[in-house]
Amino acid sequence: MLRTSVFAAAAIALIACDGSNAPGKVTGKDVKDSIGEAARTTNAYVSQTRDEVVAKGKAEIAKADAELAALRGKASGAAADAKASLDASIVKLEKDRAEAAAKLDELQNASGDAWKDMTAGLERALAELGEAGRDAKNRFD
Repeated sequence: MLRTSVFAAAAIALIACDGSNAPGKVTGKDVKDSIGEAARTTNAYVSQTRDEVVAKGKAEIAKADAELAALRGKASGAAADAKASLDASIVKLEKDRAEAAAKLDELQNASGDAWKDMTAGLERALAELGEAGRDAKNRFD
């Protein structure tokens, strides 16, 4: 969307250019400079946004790691019936954590704008991970 707007503005500026260098007229060089600046700004924004998504994913995975450690500690000292339930929760949380980590890796290694398409998959995986962690915590606290 932003890229389309940048190119539309550039096209309008190019149409307005008639090649003359009269004062107040936009030149091809002006347009080229503006497009270059817009591209640099857009890339900086996209990188910043991507970094924020990655940071959020890493934080959620770290939170799940802490929850897993706590559950493993409880399971080691639990009675047999409680241990079986804890072990099932641990397996679910480990599975969801692995899926979220895989989505995060895909997003980090995606080229160009492909990472944007992967954000929804990561968000779903993180939501499932968070839900599994909350369920386990609520059940065993």
